[in-house]
Amino acid sequence: MTTVSRLALAVALIAWFAARKGYKLLTFSVMFAIGLAAVAAAFFQARSTSKESYKHFATSLRQFANDTQNYVEGGSIGKTPSFKSTGDPFNDEILQLLSEFYQSVGACVS
Repeated sequence: MTTVSRLALAVALIAWFAARKGYKLLTFSVMFAIGLAAVAAAFFQARSTSKESYKHFATSLRQFANDTQNYVEGGSIGKTPSFKSTGDPFNDEILQLLSEFYQSVGACVS
């Protein structure tokens, strides 16, 4: 059952028991419109947050690729490049695993 159908069911039950005869459809319509607006606002907020998270993740990957290229072109001298934190625990865990993998592979190759 989707969020919208749950909202419609809840609003229909409230309108059925709370509204006077003749005003049930109006009550349902107004309450459903308000609830739908709240669901839409939450959806757009979540989508915006997700876009920002992906942007930080992509920036971190791009920076790592640039640092790695400079490290290899410089003769593999100095500190091995690592990922910068994005602030998102899930993305940071993935980047940490990739960084550890890169360092272990780099140690075997060089």
